[in-house]
Amino acid sequence: MNQGRGGCCRCVAHGVRDIVAKSPKFQSGKGMATPPDKTAPQAADGPKRRGRKPTPVEKPTGEPGPDTYQAWLAWLIYAAGITQSDAATLIAKQTGRPCSPRSVRAWLADAALDSASPCPEWAVTALRRKLVATKKISG
Repeated sequence: MNQGRGGCCRCVAHGVRDIVAKSPKFQSGKGMATPPDKTAPQAADGPKRRGRKPTPVEKPTGEPGPDTYQAWLAWLIYAAGITQSDAATLIAKQTGRPCSPRSVRAWLADAALDSASPCPEWAVTALRRKLVATKKISG
């Protein structure tokens, strides 16, 4: 069954991958942006993120409430220096429930937009607990 071009199946993509991997240029590292034996240097704090800089967010006053969950979520994301996608991943890990970056964007959207949805308390609580546990923010 595994006849033909090699790899795990007979599809063109895997056949091309095997051909490229066996080529002398690939093995020597020539013709590649970064040779396989050399890695690009990275900053001490990890890879740089693309995109625009986060907009500063002031810390909400008082305890989180139904009318301030959105502000608290925005502040937690800003204070921890994480992306909306990272926030979604942390919320999902903490709660064991699926949470997509699109959900986080909807919770942070202006209420006048059609794509906006109210920010739930469990999301703010879960993100805060996870950020405190990972020491990205202080308790």
